This record gives sequence, C-alpha cells and structure tokens, in this order.
Amino acid sequence: MKLFIDTNIWIYYLSSKTDLDSFKKLKNLIKEKKIDLVVPRQMHQEYLKHSTRKIEEEREKVSQEIQISVPDGLSKDSKQIISKIESINKELKELTKERFKSFELNIAELEKIFEELFLLATFIEDNDEILDNAEKRFFKNLPPKKDSKKGDAIIWETLKVGIKKEKLTIIAKDSDYSDVEKGQQVIKKLLKKEWEDHTGKSIVLYTSLGEFINTIEKKKIISDKIIEQENKFGNIVWHSADSVYSPPTVIRSIPPKSGLTYVISSETSPISNMFSGLGSQNIAYVSARKCISCGNSYIHSPTSVFIDNGMCYDCQRSGRSGISVIGGL
Repeated sequence: MKLFIDTNIWIYYLSSKTDLDSFKKLKNLIKEKKIDLVVPRQMHQEYLKHSTRKIEEEREKVSQEIQISVPDGLSKDSKQIISKIESINKELKELTKERFKSFELNIAELEKIFEELFLLATFIEDNDEILDNAEKRFFKNLPPKKDSKKGDAIIWETLKVGIKKEKLTIIAKDSDYSDVEKGQQVIKKLLKKEWEDHTGKSIVLYTSLGEFINTIEKKKIISDKIIEQENKFGNIVWHSADSVYSPPTVIRSIPPKSGLTYVISSETSPISNMFSGLGSQNIAYVSARKCISCGNSYIHSPTSVFIDNGMCYDCQRSGRSGISVIGGL
C-alpha cells in the first residue's frame, strides 16, 4: 500500500508536543513491507525549507520567560498579593527551563525518527514533463492548490507519474486535498475521480496518522488520546494562515489594556491554579473559540482592531459572509 504524508503533517509535529508513537509504528510497518511511504522530491524540499524555521520559532517561543507584573491599582500595602505574584514568577521561570529542556529532547528524537523514515521511503523525482503538467494544472485552478503556490500541483503530478495501478492513502489536514462532507474531511471528488481514472484503484484520505495505522492493523495500536491530539493539528489560527500552533497548554501574555493583565490558559495547564487568590479584578482570561465560517479555532485579543463576531482573523480579513473589517493591520 502506498502512503503519502502531506508536508504540513510533518511540520505540525515540529510545533506540538504530540506523542511520537504513530511515527514509530509507521517505521515498523515500513520495515515489515506493509506500507510503502512515498515521498515526492518537492515535498521533501518543502520540509527541509520550512522545518528549520519552524523549529527555531518553537525554540524561541518555549524559551521566552513569562513574568506577571503587578497590576495597576494595587497599593504598596498589598504585600500578600505582591508576594504571591513574585512566587508565581519564580515558578514560571522554572517552568520555562523545564519546557525548553523537554522541547530540545523531543525535537532531537523527532528529527532522528524523520531521518530514519526518509531513508526507508521511496522517493519520486520530478522532471520537466511533471513541472509542465503542474503549471497547466495551476493555471486551470485545479486542486490541490494553495493561493499562488504551485508546490501541491507538482506533488500531485509527481504522485501520478510515480504510482501506477495502486491504491493511495493520503494523510493531510488542510483543504488542499479535502472537502468537508457531513462534518468529515474527505478527498476532493475531482482528485478521487482523477486518481481512479489514472490507476483503476481507490484513493483515501485520513487526517490522523494514528487512525490510519489502527485501520491497517485492524486493532487499536495508537491510543484515542494520541489520535485526538493529531486531529487538533492546524486547528489554531493566530493572525496568520502561515503560522501553525497547537492549542495552548500554558499561559501566553497579551498586551495589557486599561490596567488589566490578559492571559490565555487552558484548564489543564500546570500553572493555571497559580492565579488563585489574586481575584478577577485585574486578571482577564481569554480562551480559544471556533470560527463559524472556516471551523478553525482562533484566539481573539482584547486589543485587536477586529470585532469578535465569531469569525477568525483570516475570515474577517477575506470578507467572508459579508463581514466588514474595522481598522487595519
């Protein structure tokens, strides 16, 4: 069975803390000749191009110390509250060190696994004919396609040339290859028909590598928890379609407004209880919400020039559903 994993899936793992069991099991399945991982040269080049930048972004993010300043309006006599804030800041500093150490260990293991997988994979090279077909595909506005980039078209045409009369499984999260039907992501109908006409075989899309592995093995090898984590990939949009973040598990500071300290925290955060006792007068909590247009989760900053109308920044900026934009960036 041929398996293609979209570039974004590889990159998502570099910006998450998801368990690596799925990729470890995939390596075993490849060695057992149950799966043939196919890697178009264009996809590998995209991975190499973006992976270093993504790792550095994540490294910078986890190394940043988060410190809580004394909220405006507190008198010097509030020694108990000030003392608690100082204690919180010490814990935050230690937590930052632990997060950074954990991140470095995780990235080292992840890069080692990825390198081993690429060594086991079947690479498919592109050529002038593939590039010409991809160019035509792009200008005909056929999927897979993302904005002004032609990489997906090159990858698809490369897969067609490199795979003959075989079933293909794609692991992907974004809309390049999929449509949403009855709340589920499925392979685009045009791509499905094109592949079936080309090979006489089927094409299937999964959004989770773990779910695919369980299907192949016909038993639960990968836990529901890991699959749930994988399905969250790409569900957070923070003021940029090019930035990928996993749901926040620790607080992130937002520029304060009107003397308030804005923080984002999840209920499972190890530091979410540190603010108990400070009261809610000077602390504002902000949580992720689901966009009513694209379905992605987003975080609305209280200082944003955009109205929080239930739609993420990208949908508001693109003017979907007739939403007008106030101000600009």
